[in-house]
Amino acid sequence: MFRRIWILLLLFLVLTASYTQVYADPQPQHGDSEDFKLQIEQLVRTNMAKGKIPGIYLLVVKNGQTTMSKGFGYSDKKAKLRVTAETEFQLGSLSKAFTGLAVTHLAEEHQLELEKGVSSYLPWFQVRYRQAPAEITLHQLMEQTSGLGTETFVGISASSDKDALERGVRTLANASLSSAPGEKYAYSNVNFNILGLLIEKVSGQSYSNYMNEHIFKPLGLSKTSVREERLPQNLATGYKVSFFGARPYSVPFSLSQAPSGSIITNGEDMTKWLRFNLGIDSVDGYKAVHPTDTTPFDYYGGWKLDAKSNQIQHEGNLENYSSFIVMDPKEKTGVVVLANLNSTYTTTIGEGIMSWLQGHLAESGNSDTYLLTDQIASSIILIMSVLILVFLWLLWNTMMAIRSGRRTLRMRTPQVVLSILLLSVLAFLYVLTVQLPTFIYPNADWSFINDWMPNTTLYGVLVLLGFLTLLTIHAVARLTFRK
Repeated sequence: MFRRIWILLLLFLVLTASYTQVYADPQPQHGDSEDFKLQIEQLVRTNMAKGKIPGIYLLVVKNGQTTMSKGFGYSDKKAKLRVTAETEFQLGSLSKAFTGLAVTHLAEEHQLELEKGVSSYLPWFQVRYRQAPAEITLHQLMEQTSGLGTETFVGISASSDKDALERGVRTLANASLSSAPGEKYAYSNVNFNILGLLIEKVSGQSYSNYMNEHIFKPLGLSKTSVREERLPQNLATGYKVSFFGARPYSVPFSLSQAPSGSIITNGEDMTKWLRFNLGIDSVDGYKAVHPTDTTPFDYYGGWKLDAKSNQIQHEGNLENYSSFIVMDPKEKTGVVVLANLNSTYTTTIGEGIMSWLQGHLAESGNSDTYLLTDQIASSIILIMSVLILVFLWLLWNTMMAIRSGRRTLRMRTPQVVLSILLLSVLAFLYVLTVQLPTFIYPNADWSFINDWMPNTTLYGVLVLLGFLTLLTIHAVARLTFRK
């Protein structure tokens, strides 16, 4: 019996090891434009299949011309609705660039001063560094050097209340900074949540209303909005990887982190947004905000500068959506990828196409972290469920033997010591399981892990713990009750 169990465990290890693959995307054979488009389409479809992505919208602008604007796959798999340029996606962190533009516009209108401290506008916002009072400027929020750590957004709970954004920012008041303001780059959603609240305070409008009136409408983004409780009719269904595939997954409506991740748009509006940021189309009174080669930390206003390629880019990730934008304003060339699944393949597709557009080879795409986690967790659930049934049967036989008197209690010192040791290890594993999220991400708990990782992650841990519990109980029973 135990030999069979070890064979099953060995099979599990072989299966999970096979998931850590490295994929190499085909490189383009440059020919006429139609052949090149077909190669791009093949790259998209190949990576969609690898990543289990239900639907993608792709936008490609080269030398100032829109060369591709196309939907792939489904916005809703069950209803068989295809992705089109009208399909809407939630952008995640690509929202930060819109917030950065709004802050810059308010500064140009002299309603905000970027070198002023946050407390000049929010007197209650007081922070400390090494026990001494510190001041964070708006400029430092824009370049992600506030000293507020990456993990600070974990403690901000989702809320649809009208004051949710302010209440979320108030949780940061009296925070102890991880570094002096302006000293180090540390990406965090809270920096742009604070900027969003400042927009509300100086404009006297909600973040959503200000963005609609002063950013989206002037730029002609008629289908772009901040997410509201009632979702747009054309919004793609969001999916999450679970049990080896993409399954529908909804996220509660929340205003607490709207400025850093809640903007919704479609392919048509993203075309206008990309062309504006590439400098192809201009809008009176508005100027694109980007980091330059003199930006100290290669980040500003919701954009990252890749110092190696000199390209401007950003990723966006939510529990059930992902997005990526990369551009070269000098070459008037850029790529946008929107997907209705949280996947690293979204970035792989965008970077690969951009490399091709600039005559370079596309780098290989590694296996997706979310997929790999789901595959391992799902395998654990399947295999451990079988083993749990096996050990329930073994434990039942042991209990029957004790009840019939075929096994009796024999409290010998070695067996007692070993039993106590096994039970202590099990107790330690329970404590470790509770604390495990903090090792993965500071200040996180299992609800956070369950939101941002495949649902099978938690189930897999629980099933594994259940198996170890049965294994320990069975071992202790056989040690202390002997024939």
